[in-house]
Amino acid sequence: MRTRTIIVLVAAGCVALMALLLILYWRGAPPAVNQKQQDIYGSAPHPKRRSSAIDTEKIIADSRSTEIAHEQRMSTKMTVDQASRSAASLESAVRLLSSREGDVREAGGVILAATGTEDAVRALLDAINRESDSGVRDNLVECIRGITNAAAAPALARQAMDVSDLNLHRICRNALSEMSDPAAVTTLLHLLEQTPPESVEPLAYALSHTQSQEALPILSEGASSKTEVVARSCIEAMRNLGTAEACTALLKVIVREESDSRRQYATIALNEMALECKDARLVDAFSEVLKSEAGTQAMKAAVDGLALMAAPSAGTALMIERENVQDAEMRSYIAQALSRRQNRFGK
Repeated sequence: MRTRTIIVLVAAGCVALMALLLILYWRGAPPAVNQKQQDIYGSAPHPKRRSSAIDTEKIIADSRSTEIAHEQRMSTKMTVDQASRSAASLESAVRLLSSREGDVREAGGVILAATGTEDAVRALLDAINRESDSGVRDNLVECIRGITNAAAAPALARQAMDVSDLNLHRICRNALSEMSDPAAVTTLLHLLEQTPPESVEPLAYALSHTQSQEALPILSEGASSKTEVVARSCIEAMRNLGTAEACTALLKVIVREESDSRRQYATIALNEMALECKDARLVDAFSEVLKSEAGTQAMKAAVDGLALMAAPSAGTALMIERENVQDAEMRSYIAQALSRRQNRFGK
C-alpha cells in the first residue's frame, strides 16, 4: 500500500513538471507568422526594426541637408571675402602710386598690371598720364607689356586711341594684339563697331594683328560684319595668322560673301598668305578646296594660291587637278596657273 502511494506521488510530480516546462516553452516562443506575412517578408516581420531604419534614413537626409546649407553659406562667405580682399588689394596698390618714392610708385604699377582688371589698368594708365618723373613713367609704361587679362581690353583700347603719346599708344595697341584670350578679340570687334571712322585705326590695327589662334571662329564671323572696317580687319587678321585653318576660313569667306569687294579682299589675303607660307599645311588646305568643288571663285583663289607657293607639292597638286577637273574653263585656268608657276620657279 505504501509503495503504491509513492508511485502515485512520483507520477503526479512528473506530470506537474512536464506541465511547467510546456508553459515556460510557450511563453518564450516567437509569435506565429501567417502565410501572407511569410510571402511578403520571407521571414517573420520586424515592424520595430523597419521603423528604426526609416528614422535613420531621415536623420541622414536631415544631416546632409544641414551640411549642404553650411557649405553654401561658407561658399558665399568665401566669395564675399575674396571680393573684399581684391578690392582692398586694388586700393592698396592705388595708394602706392601716390607715394613720394619712385620705386614705391613703380611697385604699385607692377601690382596693378598683374591684377589686370579694367579698373586696375585704368588706374595704372591714369598714374602714367600724371607721372612727372620720366624714369618712373617709362617703367610704369613697361608694365603695360605684361598685361594678358582680356578684362583690361576696354581700358587699353581707350588709351590706344589717344595718339598724344605715340609710345604709350603703340604699347597699348600691341598689348591688345598679343592677348591670346578670344574675349579680347570680341571686345575689339564691339568697340570698332561703335567707334567713329576717324578714330578706328588703332583698334583696327590691334584686331588685324591679333595672335589669338583660338579667336579664328570669331574672326571668320566678323568677316561678314556690316561694318566694313571690322570685316576687313578680320580678313587681315586671318591672313596674318597664316595657318591652314585660317586659309580654309578665308576660302569660306569667298564662298559665302556676296560682296565682290570682300571676296576680292579675301583673295588678296590668300595670295599674300601663300607667298609667305608660314604653314606647310597650306598646300593641303588649297588642294581640299579644289577637290570639294566649292565654287568657281574659291577654286580660282585656291589655284592662284598654289601657283604662288614654292613647295613642289603645290605644283603636283595643280597638275593632278588639271587632269581630274571636268570643267573646261577651270582646266584652262589651272593650265595658265601652271605656266605662271613655271616662269616663277622654273619647275
